[in-house]
Amino acid sequence: MFPSKVGWELGRKAIVLCLIILVTVFLTNYSGSYIETMGKKREGNRELTPVLRLSTLEVCPGDYLVIYVENVNRDDHIALSTGLLQNPPGFTHYKRGQVALAAVNYRTAAGKYFLYISISRKGQVVWEKREMITVLPKKFLTQNLKVTRQQQAIRNEKLWKEDSAFIEKAKSVSAPEPLWQGKFLQPVEGRISTEYGVIRYINNVESGRHAGIDIAARKGTPVKATNRGMVTLSMPLHLTGNTIIIDHGMDIFSAYSHLDRLLVKEGQLVEKGDIIGEIGSTGFSTGPHLHWTISIGPVFTNPWRLLESDPLEWIK
Repeated sequence: MFPSKVGWELGRKAIVLCLIILVTVFLTNYSGSYIETMGKKREGNRELTPVLRLSTLEVCPGDYLVIYVENVNRDDHIALSTGLLQNPPGFTHYKRGQVALAAVNYRTAAGKYFLYISISRKGQVVWEKREMITVLPKKFLTQNLKVTRQQQAIRNEKLWKEDSAFIEKAKSVSAPEPLWQGKFLQPVEGRISTEYGVIRYINNVESGRHAGIDIAARKGTPVKATNRGMVTLSMPLHLTGNTIIIDHGMDIFSAYSHLDRLLVKEGQLVEKGDIIGEIGSTGFSTGPHLHWTISIGPVFTNPWRLLESDPLEWIK
């Protein structure tokens, strides 16, 4: 028996549908395979495909993220595009690939964010990858401070701009390789008077977020370098008083403010645990304490995270 007209029509439509599916799959796989093949790194007789590795897929506002692309050449250009980071970081050679550290601003809203990463070689994109990061909700504490008119007068825009010029210069250049060794340490023991990210009110007016950790201790208590690095600033400033900034490499900087004495000089290499200054109450301060911050690039990050582990120790 011959198929009916209806049977022929159904068979023809099924064949057309199968062809469309096959063509779509072919074009998708061919395009992806082409870019992936071009992006392979040759090692001897082997071709190695780039691999994107992230330190975590979930972060809280104020935390940091390590992005590692394995199996890429030293001179490959890696571009990062994302709505998660205000200032996407640059990548530097590390082990078998390139790595970047990025801090998530403490004002970042909870939600899903995509990272778009591409590798360019000789001006041509040879590899692309997309990964999703989840920012978890986090509630920051509030704090109310009462200060005198004389203290408040120090907090003016003119003086802040003068201080900022020195701070920006001190953080303008960072060693491309890690100077730090192992996890970071707390620079002084004492009472934690203000945590990182606290929403601060001064005389009932919001003054912004607290960028670091305040540790109250007696005047003259020794302050240690939180890790190995190069001193890029050691001088008195208007608001933060006697201040030290240390470059730990790869855009990680630590800062120590309101010190009574400065015991290191700019350009000096310090080891983790070296005594660099003494607790004081210089600048805009209500009592002896250390204002300790860590920033990655221009963004302040939660210092406690760096005390937990070396940022790069998971990369084997």
